[in-house]
Amino acid sequence: MCNSTVQLKVTYDVVPANINGTYKFSTSAVGQYQAINVLLTDAFTNTTFDLTSGAEYSYDVTDNSGSRAADRFTLSLTPKSVALNLSLSGSAEVCAGSEGLITVANAEAGIGYYPELNGVRIGDTYYGDGANLDLTYPGANLANGANNVIVKAVNLCGISSLTQQIEVTKDDLYVPVPVSGKSCLAGEVTLSATGAPISGSYRWYAEEGAVTPLFEGTSFVTPTLDKTKTYFVAAVNSLGCEGQREPVVAEVTNYDAATIDVQGNQLISNYSTGIQWYKDGEPITGATGKTLQVEESGNYTVTVTVGTCTTSAAREMVVTGLEDLNNGVSVMYPNPVIDRLNIRYPGTGALSATIFEGAGRKVATKELTEEQGYRVGSFDMSTSSQGIYYLQLTDNTKVVLLKFLKK
Repeated sequence: MCNSTVQLKVTYDVVPANINGTYKFSTSAVGQYQAINVLLTDAFTNTTFDLTSGAEYSYDVTDNSGSRAADRFTLSLTPKSVALNLSLSGSAEVCAGSEGLITVANAEAGIGYYPELNGVRIGDTYYGDGANLDLTYPGANLANGANNVIVKAVNLCGISSLTQQIEVTKDDLYVPVPVSGKSCLAGEVTLSATGAPISGSYRWYAEEGAVTPLFEGTSFVTPTLDKTKTYFVAAVNSLGCEGQREPVVAEVTNYDAATIDVQGNQLISNYSTGIQWYKDGEPITGATGKTLQVEESGNYTVTVTVGTCTTSAAREMVVTGLEDLNNGVSVMYPNPVIDRLNIRYPGTGALSATIFEGAGRKVATKELTEEQGYRVGSFDMSTSSQGIYYLQLTDNTKVVLLKFLKK
C-alpha cells in the first residue's frame, strides 16, 4: 500500500450506445487510510485530481473511444508526511498498580500512536482524528525511578518517533508490617509499622474502607480506648500512593485491681492464678497461691499477671508477741483470757479489731474508740472454745497480728 499505483478498470452496466454522460469519482477513507494521499490520473484528459480530501472528480464519456477506455484512470497512493513535533503532556509520576497517561496534541487523523520505553512497547496503539489523543499504559511497565517515555507514530509505510519525550517517575506500592500496641486498662495505645520506603510514610485508618485517614506518620497514638479495637495502616510511597491496608490491633486488657484481705495470719488475694507473693521486695519461693500464711512481720506484696499486664497490692504486717507494741505494756489483756479480752492500743484515728480462730475463721470484729491517746475496746470470750486465737488490728497503713490463748 505504501507508494502504490493502482490501475482502475472502469466498466459500465449499460449498452454501449447509452453510456455517454457525466460521471463522478470520490473516495472515503477510514482508519489508517486517512493518512494516505489519493491522486486520480485521467489519461483521456491528461489531468491529475486530488481525491484525498473527499472531493469529487467529474468526467464525461462521449463517443470518443478514449473516453470509454477501461484503463482510462489510475490511482496513486502515497503516505502523508507525519508531523513529529506534536506537543506531548501527561503523567509525571506513576505508581505501580495505576495507569500512566500521555496526551498527544492535535494527533493526526489516520496516524497511530503508542508509548515506548527502551525500545519496548508499553501500551496499546491509538489512532488520531485531528483532536487531542490520550494514550494510557500500565504503571507496572515502567522501571522504578526515572523513565524517559517516547511516543511512536505509525502509518502504513513505517514507524517514527515524536520529537518530544515524557519523563515519568515510578515507584512501587509497599505492604506495611504493622506492630500492634497494648494498654493495661483503659488508655491510649501506640501503634507503629515498618515497610515503607525512607521517603514514604504511613496512613492510619479507623476502618479498612475509610476515605479519610486519622493520621499520617510512622506511629499513631489512639484516643483513650476501653476495649480492644482494630485499626488499618497503609504504606505510602515517595509519590504519595498508598498500597493495601493491613489490620493492626490496639489491645486493651481490662482487669480488677489486685487486693489483699487479711484473715488472722492469712493474706488472701482476690485472684486465684498468675500470683507471686513478696516479702520486703523479695519473691517468696513457692508462694504462688491465693493465700499466704504470715509468720513474720514485714511488707507483703502480691503481684498478679493478667495477660501481659500486672497488678499488685501491698500490706504491712506486724506479727508480734504481747509487749512489743506499747513499750513493754500489753495492748491486750489478759493473756491467757477466760472471759473478756481488753484492748488498749496507742495512737489516734480509726482502728478495727478482729478476732480469728487459729484455723482462720472470724469470731468477731469491732471498731475501737479513742480514749486519752489510745484506741480501746473489749471482746467477750466467755463462750469461745479453748485454743489459740489471733487479734488483728487494722488501720489504713498496716495490719498488726497478736496471738493469744483462750482457756
